[in-house]
Amino acid sequence: MKKLVALLVILFLVIIKSGAQCFSVVYEGNGVDHMNFYFTGATVNGVDLQAGDEIGIFDGELCVGKATLPQVLTGGVILPAVASADDNTTTGIDGYTAGHSITYRLCSAGTVITNVEATYSTGTGVFAVGGTVQLSLAGSTECSDPPTLTLSGLAGSGCVNAPVTVSGNTFGGSATNVTITTDGLGTVSPSVANTSPFSFTYTPHPDDAGQTVEIEVTTDNPEGTPCIPATETYSLTIDPLPVAAGTISGISSVCQGRSGVTYTVPAISNADTYGWDYTGNDASLTGSGTSVTINFGTNATSGNLTVRGINDCGDGPVSAAFPITVNPLPSTSTITGNSTPACGGTGYEYSVSGLTGSTYVWSVPTGANIVSGQNTNTITVNFGESNGDITVTETSVAGCVGESRSLGITLQGCGLVADFTAAPLTVCTGAQVTFTNASVGATTAATYNWNFGSGATPSTGAGAGPHYVVYNTGGLKTVTLTVTEGASSTETKTDYISVTPVPDAAPTITGTASVCRTQSDVTYTVPAITGATSYLWEYSGQGAA
Repeated sequence: MKKLVALLVILFLVIIKSGAQCFSVVYEGNGVDHMNFYFTGATVNGVDLQAGDEIGIFDGELCVGKATLPQVLTGGVILPAVASADDNTTTGIDGYTAGHSITYRLCSAGTVITNVEATYSTGTGVFAVGGTVQLSLAGSTECSDPPTLTLSGLAGSGCVNAPVTVSGNTFGGSATNVTITTDGLGTVSPSVANTSPFSFTYTPHPDDAGQTVEIEVTTDNPEGTPCIPATETYSLTIDPLPVAAGTISGISSVCQGRSGVTYTVPAISNADTYGWDYTGNDASLTGSGTSVTINFGTNATSGNLTVRGINDCGDGPVSAAFPITVNPLPSTSTITGNSTPACGGTGYEYSVSGLTGSTYVWSVPTGANIVSGQNTNTITVNFGESNGDITVTETSVAGCVGESRSLGITLQGCGLVADFTAAPLTVCTGAQVTFTNASVGATTAATYNWNFGSGATPSTGAGAGPHYVVYNTGGLKTVTLTVTEGASSTETKTDYISVTPVPDAAPTITGTASVCRTQSDVTYTVPAITGATSYLWEYSGQGAA
């Protein structure tokens, strides 16, 4: 079926064009293992191929497929074609080899064009058995030695009555000279250059001011078609001087240390850049256009700001001066006040030296409150339980904000938790108990007050300890520790120590003083012993239980 389709296509193409053909396929008959091609366009030097022109499909130098145009390939017209693969049953190579690159040649009015670029909308430029591609072709005729031309630049600027010379231009290839013309009102010299490299000079006319003059340089073309002359255009802008600058707008009163202050001026006619100047000290200017940004240093002084337009022809008139007043920054004093107030303390006063007209914004640690004085140079504070900074920022009457001042606050006694341990917890009278401080949140400035309970020696104590205590009386002992550092924390452990008294001496034993051997169940008694919880009986003789 593929061979039949190919035969019908070939017959169709033969009917379309008679006479001599540009391309002859390398295979005989219908070919084998076809690859399908659909051409959507074909041009030579931008001109569409005409009916009867041909497209050749090549693998290297082998023409493996071709098509003849029945009409111009425009308006959606598609020209089909096939390429045949190498038939390995025949001698020699008589078709494409799968994987090889595809090239194309065009035949326009009997002239073969080998410089052809393919643009694929479907498929790629590689032969593939059964493959399909859709593409357009663009060919160009070849010039063996085209004229060349290179200008050292393509654009520049100049001033009225100031000649502009462009040097370092070259021509080559088949070109032997260049012709230089202009659309300007001035004069260009020379009009013809016969040697390379070459220069040309344009002398502007007064009426060229504000215009862009085009200077066209064109080579000759000794070889003629298909070669074409080389042409380059140099665009020369003729600049007049800038006009006078307009009125500067911006802030007329600033503070020392302020940055990013912008000043503007309306666009100055004929200005390429703008020159800004400031007569004050310690100020940096950034910008060369219709706006400038000034960073005023901490030692900046007042001055006048001016601007002028600038172009290659020179500077325009300087604008009227724009006076800027630079106000000094407040110099806020160190904050005075207690930096180690009590946790939860109230009524603490903090202040800085005040300046007439200044306002003060204060901040205090979390949980603290400014009771009075916000926006003044003195405040009264009630504290919570959090450390932090008291900070103040002064704003002068001119609106200048000074450097913030801070005072670190360390509250005394916040987070204080009294605690202690003892060992042993159960003792007899006269035995020693060691008490060890286990409090948290205290510093070395904290004070400690101990109460060890009744019958204790010592009965109270001071300091963190450890403390060594002897109990002289029995019973359950309650112990208390109070830790104070600004705030106070008390830990009381009820019935914490158990003290057992030593038993009194045993009274006289009563019972039978003389017994017989083997006699049993002989009872002896003693009166109750004070402080005894159990009794230990001992007998020095033998054979008794």
